[in-house]
Amino acid sequence: MTPGTADDEQLADLADAITALAHRLKNHCRAADGGSPLTGTEILVIRQVHGAPGASPTDVAGATGLSRSATSTALRTLEARGLVRREQSAQDARTARLHPTPAADENLRRVRAEWAGTLRRAGAVATDPAAQGVDALRALARALSAR
Repeated sequence: MTPGTADDEQLADLADAITALAHRLKNHCRAADGGSPLTGTEILVIRQVHGAPGASPTDVAGATGLSRSATSTALRTLEARGLVRREQSAQDARTARLHPTPAADENLRRVRAEWAGTLRRAGAVATDPAAQGVDALRALARALSAR
């Protein structure tokens, strides 16, 4: 594939559709603690902590592409909400290891169920999303926007 081809346009369209759908799904979710929804940054961080328990804050920043400052701010909020806990590293007392809490596990379970329900109500079916393509993702985003 060479830059500027029709393939590039399709890939850009796919990214645009996915971004729109992700934004719509985020707007349909509330935090399990009944508080305000998590920010996009907090979602990135909690997903990373949940996917890689025991990671350091530096690891999380690197994996998410966030600055260390933004990661630190998100972690403080997530800790205050009881979704992340820090443990001192056994290998290096200066390093913290991050772990999701049971509340984070419950929050993830609830959010995933809410996402599934939201997509089902918007007309989604359980098939391979890649095979459905850009038009299907855009249709979902439009359906969610209309709600």
